[in-house]
Amino acid sequence: MYKIISNKIIREFAPSFHSTNGYTHETEELPILEWVDKYRLIGRPETIFCPEEFINEREEYIIWLLCREEYMADRDLRLFAVWCAREAFKLLDNVDERSLRVVYMADKFAKGLATAEEMEEAQAAADLAVLSGTMFGEYIAKAAAGTAKAIAGDAAGAAREAAEDAAAGEAVERMAKLDILLNSKENAFMGYGPGAANPYEIGKEAREKVRSAQVDKLITYFLNY
Repeated sequence: MYKIISNKIIREFAPSFHSTNGYTHETEELPILEWVDKYRLIGRPETIFCPEEFINEREEYIIWLLCREEYMADRDLRLFAVWCAREAFKLLDNVDERSLRVVYMADKFAKGLATAEEMEEAQAAADLAVLSGTMFGEYIAKAAAGTAKAIAGDAAGAAREAAEDAAAGEAVERMAKLDILLNSKENAFMGYGPGAANPYEIGKEAREKVRSAQVDKLITYFLNY
């Protein structure tokens, strides 16, 4: 596995990548944690070098970059996906038992305590939970079901998708709650004008908060590498 991050390595995953604004040098090679610490908070998101699709997503870019077998062991990728799903569960008062079970089984599978057959059975049930989910509950169910992708050898995809769905679930949940408030009879005078609460901005802030927490968790796995 790679122990450093460099422009050359990033281009293996994103051939169109280019650095901008003088923040990086083509010859720069930094240990993973040092790179994250240096570039995670530097400047504004749009000035950070990254593939174009992540130009405004600082934390998302780090997750995209590091959640792959070139940087993390399969076990850690699976456990990170499990952590993301369990954090998302905190948004719901009642989590579907099928979602709870697939994450439980994913955790056991990552630790060598469950079989592929047991995981496949749990995943099939978890996929039905996604179809029956409503509003942000659907995203939470997707985050849970996504943890099972590891059985197909796609631990990296499981980690990235669980992180994405968990962040989306938080954003949609916050947006939904605020939208209900704004449209309630008592708050009918409130709107989305200057100074007013905007569900989309609230959702964006919530998503960014979740992504930041995910990166905090993600970098702990590199303490042992």
